[in-house]
Amino acid sequence: MINMALPKTEKQIRKGTPQVGNPPFKQIHAHSTGNPDSTAQNEADFMQTKDLTTGFYTHVVGNGRVIQVAPVNQGCWDVGGDWNSDGYASIELIESHKTRAEFEKDYKNYIDLLRKAAKNAGVAIKVDSGETGILSHNYCSLNQPNSKSDHVDPYPYLAKWGISQAQFKKDVESGQVGNGNNQPRQIAVDGQWGSDCTKRLQEYFGTKPIDGVISGQIKTRANENVYAAEWGTGGSNVVRAIQKQLGLAQDGNIGPGTVKAMQKHYGTTQDGIISPISDMVKEMQKALNNDQF
Repeated sequence: MINMALPKTEKQIRKGTPQVGNPPFKQIHAHSTGNPDSTAQNEADFMQTKDLTTGFYTHVVGNGRVIQVAPVNQGCWDVGGDWNSDGYASIELIESHKTRAEFEKDYKNYIDLLRKAAKNAGVAIKVDSGETGILSHNYCSLNQPNSKSDHVDPYPYLAKWGISQAQFKKDVESGQVGNGNNQPRQIAVDGQWGSDCTKRLQEYFGTKPIDGVISGQIKTRANENVYAAEWGTGGSNVVRAIQKQLGLAQDGNIGPGTVKAMQKHYGTTQDGIISPISDMVKEMQKALNNDQF
């Protein structure tokens, strides 16, 4: 397991941000933006012009950046109830990640910033436990006095990437995320597109299910040596993600056009056929072991 280094926090603080409540501010509020298209910069820019009486937050995490947009230690209008007045910091995670690698980088920064804020506030690093510490918006909606919020973030978005509430709690409270050496899960570089290679692709692209199966494939010479293939129709979500990455039509099938595009991407012979031991697959496996595609 690893301790995470927080990137330098950029400051784009809105002038005139109001104080909400009075010290001591004993809660850190964990949010996600709810916007599948916005970047960290979009969110920071929005804070410069929005009506603050309708809500505000202190930090946004995304795109490898941490941006502070409002002062800490003076409350926030962010959870729609009495605990607005208890917020030392209110931290948003963007919801527009396109790959697993992008998400994991920002998730680590998000966890570390939540912990750092709790330390600065002098509160226990405990998640969704009582009235102090690090509290999700979901927990605040369910437990704060005079709650007018029905928001459940950040849990639905985290779940999209396989992070349960229990895992989030464990990650925050331990301060450790990863596999022990800050490296992605390693797979064999054997040139065979089997179930483990497929699972790593599904993990990387964040597609569901993560089952090691390339579903709904129409069998051709191009894909007959994809050992994880399930023959049928309908295509595969992870193949659609690959096709999107390569700028192709997204039918979910590994046909000759998709194979040629992948071979071109990895600089191997472009014959449109995946061999039993494929140079293209070897290059893909090497890339995945470096958390790339």
